[in-house]
Amino acid sequence: MLANGDERPFDRETSVDIRHDVRTVALLAVAAGYLIGTALPALAQDVAKSPEKWRPKDGAYTVPAEHPADEPPCEVMPDFHIEFRKKFINAGEAFGCKIRKITDVSKDALHLDLDCDEDGSGGDPNDIRWQKEIMTLRRIDENSFVMHMTKKGKFSWPEWRLRYWPAPKAC
Repeated sequence: MLANGDERPFDRETSVDIRHDVRTVALLAVAAGYLIGTALPALAQDVAKSPEKWRPKDGAYTVPAEHPADEPPCEVMPDFHIEFRKKFINAGEAFGCKIRKITDVSKDALHLDLDCDEDGSGGDPNDIRWQKEIMTLRRIDENSFVMHMTKKGKFSWPEWRLRYWPAPKAC
């Protein structure tokens, strides 16, 4: 007996129609799930824009404890020179490092994989003995950060607080 009270014998047409309806409903459910699954991540990207990645400015940096003036005197060389665009960090004659990989640890911290010439030879490129080193940078403010670097694979050097030094105006 059917729900409306009619009594119809079971026939093949009725069973085919039911199977056809089930397949249509299943296909529509899959299509709706796909559309919702692709639309929601796109909407979420519009709502939560990722913040810009922090990178120190390219240029000269000094240790403020050693050079407390806001503007460097002409005769003083900066402690470090950082060129993120060229992927190079230099500390005068002490060492020069090529940046192999930059990893964002957080919005204010970086992990750098480096190849460094730590013996300060800096002359003939065939004489340079490159060492794999790691450097971490933690932003303090727009013009300064804390740098920590390995020497021969170990964090044996102290952390340095570095401050950006604009080029002197009177030189």
